Amino acid sequence: MAILLYDSSTTGKWRQSPRVIRTGQHDPLFRQPFCNGKGLEPHASGQPRFAIDGKGVGTLQADSGHGRIYIDTNNYNCITDYFLKFNDNIIDNHTLQTQSRHQEGGANTNKFGGVNFMIDRKRGQCGTKIELYHGTGSNHISGPTARLPKPIGVGQWVQVKASTLPNQQQRSIFIRLQLNYGQGFVNALQYQYNNLPAYTVFAPMYQQRSYFWLRVNNTITGSISFMNVRQYTP
Repeated sequence: MAILLYDSSTTGKWRQSPRVIRTGQHDPLFRQPFCNGKGLEPHASGQPRFAIDGKGVGTLQADSGHGRIYIDTNNYNCITDYFLKFNDNIIDNHTLQTQSRHQEGGANTNKFGGVNFMIDRKRGQCGTKIELYHGTGSNHISGPTARLPKPIGVGQWVQVKASTLPNQQQRSIFIRLQLNYGQGFVNALQYQYNNLPAYTVFAPMYQQRSYFWLRVNNTITGSISFMNVRQYTP
């Protein structure tokens, strides 16, 4: 039976008080991340701000850069399921990163960047990669890219289902990206990363502390919106 790890409408309280969380702040309804407290905070370049409308929709707006929100919920061997809308033609692409310990310090083995899913509306592409650790250097493993099953229009809600399924014994992570344009899910991309460093699939570390991010990449101010963001086990 699937176990619900996070639900933006209930756990995340996106249907409660309207609020705007800016860079350097955290959601005032929760403890400050990172403690598996289910709150969120904006990070990175572009002065990102996240507006929750109190009706279940959150909008991430950022100036030029890589603005993102971290959602503070431990996640390992899970499915991330959410609705996504590009609000303008400015955003270059959107990325989801799961099983992240991006903000942790210490050795590289302690700060796994996470498993990345990319949706590029402009180019009609999706892709994946793994960030082995947060920092400079050769720290990524590139996966494949693929064409989106159908174009995504500005203002169109699309449901995203991203599966991150590690195997600790085999030191592998299987990923699948599925999109629902309104008539059921279709497969966009699937791939298995093999021969990974042991720390990338060491379950106790991520069950103790991890989080995921939702990000935009853009050169001038733009935004995307999310609703019904959920994480659950397979």
